[in-house]
Amino acid sequence: MESIPPPPPPPPPPYSPPAQAIPPTPTRAAPRPPASPPTPPPANPPIPIPPPSPSVLAFFTRNSLPPTARP
Repeated sequence: MESIPPPPPPPPPPYSPPAQAIPPTPTRAAPRPPASPPTPPPANPPIPIPPPSPSVLAFFTRNSLPPTARP
């Protein structure tokens, strides 16, 4: 007995968005909060940096000069 090939599957229905699609945006937008900049977090107190000692200052000054300007 000859086997009859099954009929081709029906074409898929045209695309339709799922049932839980986002509803259209209402014409009247929600009231916006007043445009005020967000409050920044409290800044850490600045750490006092002691002035460099003369020897440290001389070391960096000497090493930052070009070779021709060195004494």
